[in-house]
Amino acid sequence: MEVELMNEFIKKTIIHAYEESCPLKQRRARQETLWWNPELSSLRRETRRLFNQAKRTGRWEEYKIYRREYVYAIRKAKEKSWRKHCEEIEKTSEGARLQKMLQKDNREIFEELKQNRILNMRSDRIGRDIIFHKPYRVIVSKEGEEDSHIPIQQNGTIWYTDGSKTEQSTGAGATNRDPDCEISINLGNYATVFQAEITAISACAQVMTRRSYTNKRIQIISDSQAALKALGAVEIHSQVVKDCMDSLTKLAEHNSITLKWMRRAPRLCRERKSGLTCKERGGSSTDRAGAHLRSGLPDSQEGHEKLEENLLREKHISHWAKVPGLRLSRMFIGEPSWNKSKDFIKLGKNQLRWIVGLFMGHCPLMRHLTTIGVKNDPNCRRCGEEKETSLHILCECPALAAARYSNFGAITIESKERQTTTS
Repeated sequence: MEVELMNEFIKKTIIHAYEESCPLKQRRARQETLWWNPELSSLRRETRRLFNQAKRTGRWEEYKIYRREYVYAIRKAKEKSWRKHCEEIEKTSEGARLQKMLQKDNREIFEELKQNRILNMRSDRIGRDIIFHKPYRVIVSKEGEEDSHIPIQQNGTIWYTDGSKTEQSTGAGATNRDPDCEISINLGNYATVFQAEITAISACAQVMTRRSYTNKRIQIISDSQAALKALGAVEIHSQVVKDCMDSLTKLAEHNSITLKWMRRAPRLCRERKSGLTCKERGGSSTDRAGAHLRSGLPDSQEGHEKLEENLLREKHISHWAKVPGLRLSRMFIGEPSWNKSKDFIKLGKNQLRWIVGLFMGHCPLMRHLTTIGVKNDPNCRRCGEEKETSLHILCECPALAAARYSNFGAITIESKERQTTTS
């Protein structure tokens, strides 16, 4: 009985030790080589056959010919596969890249995007709405109005509106001759110029409604034909346009309204800088999030893709700034650039490998070879003065001054010029 118990104990101990030392692992399926094709399989079989034949006969000429053809075919297949992969990346939209990124287990990024108020804004695009009757007139002449040609009618008032967009923000403004009044609205970074023009007209209509204008002959002057034609169209596809129409309709219950197009900003509007108010000050102290929500997102797919591209670029730059190390890469590249990436993708695989090696310092230069234990002396093989790094070879080595001058136009490249030279 004791022998059986001891045998069972030893058996369980051996099994437990085996399971701890050799745990079961799920076998991964072998990935298919993307650049391999039937032609390469045929060349490989023929090359192996000639190799075995050459070992028996001692005649290696035919084998060497087929060997060169086989190596050349492999190189061409890899280049073709690499270029196809790069073209597919270029054709993929930023939205699809974002979706592919979110399919992975990136919960932190997903939570951050969910909390982003820009992605939660409503779009300006709406379903088709048809309005035949409009209680206001829209005049868009071929020549356009001039400031001196617009007299103030009896019991009338004239408003000048404008919308502008800069790299910092988008703004809408309006000014009035009598009584003296100016409006300035900040619409944030994502509204279009068209939305700014419509918002300016809507804002001055709302101001006049709050002031209880009655029996007035109101003229609203704008330099945007697109905005006026949208307000005079039968079909509506924009929420901003619909809201502006509602404001004009409410004002027109007790007033006569005419919308006119003028080719250039009038002298009065230029003096008061109605448009420049939006550009210089970014509008009034209106809450930016509220202005974003009033204008909505761009109503085209291109606008959405541009927004997603900007978000990904900001995320990329933020990640690049936080990554430790990369001293040489930061020195040569600076900030990540999509234009530089497109230029690099057009290069061959070998050229791209060399560029990446030079930018990172992981290439067959003496400093790197010494670091990994292949060589013993890290000094430059050409001048022997300093350690042979990519920075020394490209920018400083006196032995390569002539080559550097013929390619870059300078004997040595200073730190401020390195990013310009590598681009």
